[in-house]
Amino acid sequence: MFPIDHDLHCHTFVSGCSLDPEQNPAAILAFAKAHGYTAMCTTDHLWDPAAPGVFTCYKRQTMELQKSILPLPREDGVRFEFGCETEWRGIVDGAPLLGLAPEHYGEFGFIIVPPNHFHFRPFVRPDDCDTPEKVAELLVTRLEELQSVPLPWEKVGIAHMNCGLIFKEGRPSDVFDAIDEDRYRAAMRFFAEKGAGIELNCSSFGNPDFAEHPESHFRLFRMAKDEGCRFYLGSDAHHPAELMDVPNRAPAIVEALGLTSKHLYRLP
Repeated sequence: MFPIDHDLHCHTFVSGCSLDPEQNPAAILAFAKAHGYTAMCTTDHLWDPAAPGVFTCYKRQTMELQKSILPLPREDGVRFEFGCETEWRGIVDGAPLLGLAPEHYGEFGFIIVPPNHFHFRPFVRPDDCDTPEKVAELLVTRLEELQSVPLPWEKVGIAHMNCGLIFKEGRPSDVFDAIDEDRYRAAMRFFAEKGAGIELNCSSFGNPDFAEHPESHFRLFRMAKDEGCRFYLGSDAHHPAELMDVPNRAPAIVEALGLTSKHLYRLP
């Protein structure tokens, strides 16, 4: 069976979208221990000052702030890693714009890259990208462009493919239905071959659009599974109660996708 024993996408109070003092490493680790997890990871938002092109809301999300939660507490039986969720803007003026500089890759045990934070306009999504078809094209392009970045792929997670933020002004499912299958499958093959993980974001599966159009959402992950990708679970929790999204939602997601232990991504 695919084990529900980890959560590799979790924010602490240093993420600007959390700022919740109760969402701290000690409490997160205690939750992991209580639920029988073998792995947990902090993934606060980051725009490395050594990387160009910072967006206003990321200016506070520095390496210095990230490291302020260190050292992480330890507990026997639970691997607790220091990671980050950086930002990906794609190829801009001929250069890839990732919010983490290569010289700092080694400081993290896990690096999450979201290809679809398209609510940041025009920082991540151009203002004229305003239909499901255009957004679907942009998503696939971002996945293709990401392949040019020399990341340490074996410790990289591709975050929340079915995130509701991809198209807040409409139905995300319309975007997922419009994705070019051949190009998307090719991108997933690349990530599979490189050893990256594909995230099953349990928060995204709580989106009302998923309840209405589940197969449109599952389509993304069924194609990734077909191409040999491995998957990990993430709560994307910003507050303590949201940590329950993994134990509450993951079993049904795993069953629907027919995942077994051979489909599991593990931190290197």
